[in-house]
Amino acid sequence: MPFAFFVVRPGDSQAESELNDFVRSHRVLTVDRTLVESGGGGAWYLAVEFLDGEAKKDGGAKRSAPAIDYKEKLSEEVFGRFSQMRAIRKTMAAEDSVPVYALFSNAQLAEMAAHDLLSLALMKNVEGLGEKKMERYGETFLKLVLGNKS
Repeated sequence: MPFAFFVVRPGDSQAESELNDFVRSHRVLTVDRTLVESGGGGAWYLAVEFLDGEAKKDGGAKRSAPAIDYKEKLSEEVFGRFSQMRAIRKTMAAEDSVPVYALFSNAQLAEMAAHDLLSLALMKNVEGLGEKKMERYGETFLKLVLGNKS
């Protein structure tokens, strides 16, 4: 998947605008950011991984498929696990300053929630969970899920 790179210094509204325009018009998967400080100031260096050839239409305002009501689709027990996983995903995404879908999609969470006992092996079989994402988020997510089991 392709990457785009940005350097944003505090107060550089043009660089901020370029980054925001890019993010609004592309399907962003991950954003890696590093703050580099120097004597006179600093700058954010950002690497944005995105899906090639799948730009959002109308700045991302329209959805291509109707939303799925997972509460209706999943059993009560599976929906409980799904909800727990969504909360864990939200916390992890906030800590990493990335959108929640950069970790796992709702469809991926629903597939994982279908298992009574989740494992790394099961997670690796979920469609769309590649090696990089599993290395970055897999073990931490699994520990949090298993740690919250009652």
